[in-house]
Amino acid sequence: MAWITVTSDDVLVEFNAAEKAAMDAVKGDDALASITAKVVAEFRDAVIASGHAVGEEGTMPAGLVGHAVALARWRFLLSLPRNAALQTDARKDAARRAETILDDIASGKRQVESPDGALATGGAISVVSERANKITGSNLSGL
Repeated sequence: MAWITVTSDDVLVEFNAAEKAAMDAVKGDDALASITAKVVAEFRDAVIASGHAVGEEGTMPAGLVGHAVALARWRFLLSLPRNAALQTDARKDAARRAETILDDIASGKRQVESPDGALATGGAISVVSERANKITGSNLSGL
C-alpha cells in the first residue's frame, strides 16, 4: 500500500443520507475538512515521533486511513450541537481505538508503511547485537 491523501469526502461516506442532512443543517463541510486535516497531521506526527520518514504533505499510510476516518468522524460529531443520537458507542469505540493506534505508532510499538512502500520497522528502539554468553545446563555444572 502507499501513502494517500485523506479528505473530508472519505469521512462523509461513513454517514447515511439522513445523518448527512442533519449535519448539513448545523455545520458545513468546512468544519469537517479542518478536523480531517488535523487528524491526518496527528498521524503524520506520530510517524515522525517513531523516528520514521513521512510521505508527501497531507498524506498518510493507506492502511491507517480507516482509523483516521473514525477519529475525524467522532471529533466532528462531538462538534455538532444537539446531535447526540449520531454519537453512538460503536463510533466512540472506533475513535478510542484510533487514538490507541496513534499512541502505539508514536511509541514505536506499531509498524507503519514507509512512503516507498516498505514496512518501517524498529521505531525508536533497535537491537544492535545479540547476547553472546548464553546460559545453558552444560555450563552451569557445579551449581
